[in-house]
Amino acid sequence: VISMINNKKLDNNKYIIQEKIKGKEISVDCWSSENNNRISTLMRERNKIKNGESEISIFFKNKKIENQIIKIIKKLKISGIFNIQGFILKNKFYIFDINPRVGGSMAFSYFKGLNFIMLSLSEHLNLKKLNFKLKKNKNNIFYKSNKVYSLSDNSI
Repeated sequence: VISMINNKKLDNNKYIIQEKIKGKEISVDCWSSENNNRISTLMRERNKIKNGESEISIFFKNKKIENQIIKIIKKLKISGIFNIQGFILKNKFYIFDINPRVGGSMAFSYFKGLNFIMLSLSEHLNLKKLNFKLKKNKNNIFYKSNKVYSLSDNSI
């Protein structure tokens, strides 16, 4: 493809071409108020992916990536429920997708305690800031079958 662009056989104004990056794939599940003064994020590794959806996720924290995500949210003025996907390679975060919708595996974040529905309702109804706590899990690993499970659940 690069040689086609260099030889002018492909109009690079009509295509977006991304370098292929092999790193740790992550999703950042997000919610932001309309004016971006309330932003909630949860990061998770996408450890097993099937048909584009994460079937096994491990939650983690990274303040550097979180700050980068918040800057992007404010710059692009994204609001509501969305997710951002990317790769971590050599301590750098490379974004490859911003999905302005509920993602297929965002249920993991919901079960972790990030209540997108209540956040959206409180925004729409002009309620004061909701305070909620994320659920503590021993290992922060979630997987899908017919239900979403945490490996630290006693029900397994």
